[in-house]
Amino acid sequence: MQKVYVITGGSSGMGYQLARELSQEHKVIILSRNAESIDIVDGSNVFGINTDIRSIEQINQAYQQVRSSLKINTIDGLINCAGVAYEKKITDVTEKDYDDIFSTNVCGLIFTTKIFLDIIKNDTGIICNISSIAGIKGFSDWSIYSASKFAVEGFTQSIRHEVRERGIRVTSIRPGSVDTNIYKHVSTEEKKDFIKPQTIAEVIVDILKLPKEAVVEDIFINNSVGDL
Repeated sequence: MQKVYVITGGSSGMGYQLARELSQEHKVIILSRNAESIDIVDGSNVFGINTDIRSIEQINQAYQQVRSSLKINTIDGLINCAGVAYEKKITDVTEKDYDDIFSTNVCGLIFTTKIFLDIIKNDTGIICNISSIAGIKGFSDWSIYSASKFAVEGFTQSIRHEVRERGIRVTSIRPGSVDTNIYKHVSTEEKKDFIKPQTIAEVIVDILKLPKEAVVEDIFINNSVGDL
């Protein structure tokens, strides 16, 4: 049976690969700043809604577009993939760095979840939040990013209990180092042991296929060579 999934940050990296995987069998709605120009958007199985999730107003507008323009009243899952990161020593971190990271990784994730929650299906629905190894342990020069992912972990654990009575399952995905735009400044050789975005997408697809009586609440997918 064809399902409907909403993915934030689907223009690149894990979100893009996940959208490609899911669109083979299901409908996918991508929310990102340039969603409408993504090459896999076809207006049939994959829809793009230009949305800056740092703006609660734009999240609300995307929600209304899903309901009114796309005529979709329920979705099977929400996958919060959008995220940004800066590798900076705390002595160099600025207020803008903090605002950029927390407005996307924390505020955007929280309010996308809040706004779309009422159309996630009872009994079978699922929310997947992309956290990080940096959400369970700190790393030098990644303090603000790590703080944002620790916040994601706390939010995820809390809402899991709030929505359990509706039969909605909540999963935290904690990857190690993944070859995404966060590491575009890193050489190919340095990234030879990084996880491919496609790999994380395939893991998420498997989690989404679980029957409603089962849930992977937390999954840590590290690099096979250890922390990078």
